[in-house]
Amino acid sequence: LTGRKFIFIGDSYQEGWTEVSGSTIPKIDSWLDYFISWYGSEMSGYYRNQAGGWGFAKTNCQFITLLQNLASSVTDKASITDIVVQGGYNDYGYVSGVVSAIADFMTYCKTTYPNAKVWIAPLDWTVNANQSLVVSAEQNYIDGGQRYGANICNNIKWYLRNHEDYLSSDEVHPNATGYQALARCMHNCLCTGSCEIDYIGGAS
Repeated sequence: LTGRKFIFIGDSYQEGWTEVSGSTIPKIDSWLDYFISWYGSEMSGYYRNQAGGWGFAKTNCQFITLLQNLASSVTDKASITDIVVQGGYNDYGYVSGVVSAIADFMTYCKTTYPNAKVWIAPLDWTVNANQSLVVSAEQNYIDGGQRYGANICNNIKWYLRNHEDYLSSDEVHPNATGYQALARCMHNCLCTGSCEIDYIGGAS
């Protein structure tokens, strides 16, 4: 990560939503909070924008808007080396629009941040009734990202699938151990291109 300057775009996983006493609210440190705490000294800087319930294609809640809303804060756009987009769950009802939304997102990135690599991390998971649609949305994240020149955080989609005990009782959002594990996975991906899911643990 040394010398790289990041923009992080995400949904409730990047905010830190979980279920606490039966209420799903932004309550605990997110994967990105842990990531910045543990690895931020390696980077030359970062920007972040996130909103619960957002995705690539969801009507009126699209990641490109979160990215566009940061533009006025980024004074040296040529200095951005990496744009990281985390999501998956919220596009379960908008699967057919994901690939075209990624195309628009990538066009905006290339024209606004000419030196940035774009990373797509389809890491959201659920054990509720939307699971099969989430699988389809995440596959479209991968297909669209590959088609339009993004880097895919390889294997990261499997982490919560293999560790469903890292989800909170709402069956959608991680618990603290899950967020810690995802921070390590993201570090692994952004340094090597792939999440080695067999050895990354959850605890700090």
